Amino acid sequence: MVSVTRIMEKALFGFAKQWIAGDTLDDALRSARQTYKKKMNVIINKLGEYNTSKKVIAETVNEY
Repeated sequence: MVSVTRIMEKALFGFAKQWIAGDTLDDALRSARQTYKKKMNVIINKLGEYNTSKKVIAETVNEY
């Protein structure tokens, strides 16, 4: 039996994926280039609310 949580995750991702460029910076840049070709603007944000490693957090801050 499929859990209600899994069904909700799939439904929400299906709705939100239009705003999700990918999991990596390369994914985001590829998506941004495609969007620019359509004469649309792009903002790239890297979310990190689930990071708990100080090293990963510092690397993310430096990447910005």
